[in-house]
Amino acid sequence: MPIEFRCTQCNKLLRTGDDTAGKEARCPACGTVVTIPTGTAGPGVSFPPPPGANPFGGIGRQPSSPADSGNPYQSPSPFGPMGGASQGAIAPGKLDFADIFTRTWEILKLDWGTCLAVVVIVMALNFGVNLVSGFVPLLGIFIALLFGIWINIGQALFFLKKARGQSVEIGEVFQGGPYFGKILVLTLLILLIMFGILVVCLLPAGVGSLLSGEAAVILAIVGAIVAIALIWYVMLVLSQSNYLILDRNVGVIDSLKMSKDLMEGNKLALFLIGLVSGVLGALLMLMTCGLGMLVVAPYLTMMQAVIYLTITNQPTAEQMQAGPMAR
Repeated sequence: MPIEFRCTQCNKLLRTGDDTAGKEARCPACGTVVTIPTGTAGPGVSFPPPPGANPFGGIGRQPSSPADSGNPYQSPSPFGPMGGASQGAIAPGKLDFADIFTRTWEILKLDWGTCLAVVVIVMALNFGVNLVSGFVPLLGIFIALLFGIWINIGQALFFLKKARGQSVEIGEVFQGGPYFGKILVLTLLILLIMFGILVVCLLPAGVGSLLSGEAAVILAIVGAIVAIALIWYVMLVLSQSNYLILDRNVGVIDSLKMSKDLMEGNKLALFLIGLVSGVLGALLMLMTCGLGMLVVAPYLTMMQAVIYLTITNQPTAEQMQAGPMAR
């Protein structure tokens, strides 16, 4: 019979196998180390566990390293130890189209007001900085770009914690400093990759212009189509790199490699999710004269965090409420 108990810090209901009684575990919601209750068989208690027991043995996972086995709530991960804002080791997961839409809505409903407030604050600050920077040619554009990266890091951190069901304040949006350098380098590197793809795909058009104007136009159209397809593909492959830096505090190159591995088998699902959510969001805003933005903006932002947690096989807020065994 599974053991049910509450975290002594955040009062989250936790559930684990009866072979883990007496072990220390880290709460996946707040990170507090708690001792799993022991006792005679009955509701919420169990006999002491055998050495090295895995509380999620029913899921078929075993600790992959001594570090993993120290916390029975961690899942084994091929991606190394956790860092940054992470709550445990990660393992590749699979996206489910309908599940992402449903879970995002369920999580957003838990605190829609605060999530909307954060999105509005970030949008307003970005607009204000861009407006002011317009009076300073060149330098203003650079300042607006750097500010946008910084404030959006804070927004991503906020929604990542909300998606996990963690307690988080609005002030989290101003805590992006520690990750700014890595995210800036990542952004510039991805932009460089995109630019390289564009140059390579349009290069034949330049050569074709030496032959005839008609050839140049045809080659330019074909090159542009190929470039758009390749850029979309690269964006999908590298889509999780920013969250990996925020969640795992890994290096820029490592984040790109990890994103590539995690997106294996998930690229089509992510493309369809992005396409459908974008179209539906646009239609909702159109039909409500823009008022739909109050739902669309926080929903799409939350969806990004839910997608990341799903791809990395980490629990989300509604799963935390049901207990670990609900995963």
